[in-house]
Amino acid sequence: MVSRFTLDSATEFLFGNDVGSLAGGLPYPYYVTTGTSSEPAEEHPASRFVTAFTEAQNVLAFRMRFGVHWPLAEFWEDKLKKPMSVVHDFINPIVAQAIQRKRDAEVDPKGLEKDRDEKKRCWRTWSIPQRIR
Repeated sequence: MVSRFTLDSATEFLFGNDVGSLAGGLPYPYYVTTGTSSEPAEEHPASRFVTAFTEAQNVLAFRMRFGVHWPLAEFWEDKLKKPMSVVHDFINPIVAQAIQRKRDAEVDPKGLEKDRDEKKRCWRTWSIPQRIR
């Protein structure tokens, strides 16, 4: 749950788009059959992203052990290609949407100023305790 919350918070802060990983089903032990959600936790896109990202980190750690000779250990296939394709499939739409919002804001600078003013107003409302105001 903590990693899902971190993923949702980070994508909301960095890209302005919450990926909704908290909406996915919870992982249960293999022996629990009742009370589980209809979608297995492993099938949620955010869960696949986290699994692929972890696998990519493991491959990179393996490569670091071999130093400059790591290509010899992966002579027949690039072990990083499969997990990184999952990572890119997950991240590319989010980044593209953030870039498009940025371009739209550059075209309409008044809309950008309005958005900034709204964020400042919300921040002031939440950051100052009631008794001080």
